[in-house]
Amino acid sequence: MKPRVTVVMPLYNAERYVLESIRSLQAQTFAEWRLIVVDDCSNDRGPEIVAGIRDHRIRLLRHQHNRGAGEARNTALAEVETPYIAFLDADDICLRRRLQRQVAYLDAHPRVGVLGSAVGFIDTSGVRRRIGLCETRWRWWGREDTIDITLLFRNPLCNSSVMLRRDAVGHQRFKQEYAPAEDYEFWVRMAQRCDIHILRECHVLYRDHSEGISKMRRDMLQRSVTGIAEAQLRELGVPYSADDVAFHLSLSRQEHPDLPDLPRTVRWFRDIEAAFRAAGLESECVRHALAEQWLHTCTIRAACRGPACIAAWRRMPAEYRAGVNARAVLHMLLKALVLSRAFR
Repeated sequence: MKPRVTVVMPLYNAERYVLESIRSLQAQTFAEWRLIVVDDCSNDRGPEIVAGIRDHRIRLLRHQHNRGAGEARNTALAEVETPYIAFLDADDICLRRRLQRQVAYLDAHPRVGVLGSAVGFIDTSGVRRRIGLCETRWRWWGREDTIDITLLFRNPLCNSSVMLRRDAVGHQRFKQEYAPAEDYEFWVRMAQRCDIHILRECHVLYRDHSEGISKMRRDMLQRSVTGIAEAQLRELGVPYSADDVAFHLSLSRQEHPDLPDLPRTVRWFRDIEAAFRAAGLESECVRHALAEQWLHTCTIRAACRGPACIAAWRRMPAEYRAGVNARAVLHMLLKALVLSRAFR
């Protein structure tokens, strides 16, 4: 049977996880896939483990020098012949219906070129992360027509959850100069070429290594994200200073537990709305995206700041609160009232 999906997997020193990741593909309810693993010059047994798996759908390519995950994906993208491309990192896990569900969705929505999903979190031992009795997971609660605006503030896509239409990708490739946020910059460009949707059901388990990330890598990530934000603001025509960019990014960063200054946030939102209006984008869509962003800003601080987040949400002018998903608001309220007690 001719494959319809090529799964792209960069591999670098993931001997502990790669077999489990590939087994999750072999357990899929959708069997018409092939896997291209690109070894980025690992110095562990990961490539040997992949080579030892007897499955004709799996192909192993090797880099002679370490070039980074983005370049490993680019190497695989050059080899893709199927209509759809799925990304999966070598330490993450696909749930059984992932490929089936995403292929069916893309078949039914020809304008969608990038499709993500909700994501669950596991630790380095494979245990699902929880707060109390609740599993931690990330889910997109926004409207589909606001994702491209959301990209101005943050990356709403988990790389391992994404399936793409090959025709939409064309000759687009990851840019290594934006590493380790090259995927974020890639989605910004893709949003200019096609629609991006995100399924609300969870189809991927993302392995969270955040506690082991070095300060150097965090600093590199922050520089990359800052460059991506500056490029988008510049293209949109929003005047900004370095302090404005730092404030802009703080709206989406949990490392900033204090709630942002409300009058400044309103002014910044109105500057962004004016720039989009000048570019010809409908104000209602932009306002809705900004309302979703403000809810996100309050939600990511709710466990730490508690009821203060509810008050901040209510003080925002109605134009930047109206119409957001009621379940997302409820999630923020519960997080502020219940989960915040766990941090006291």
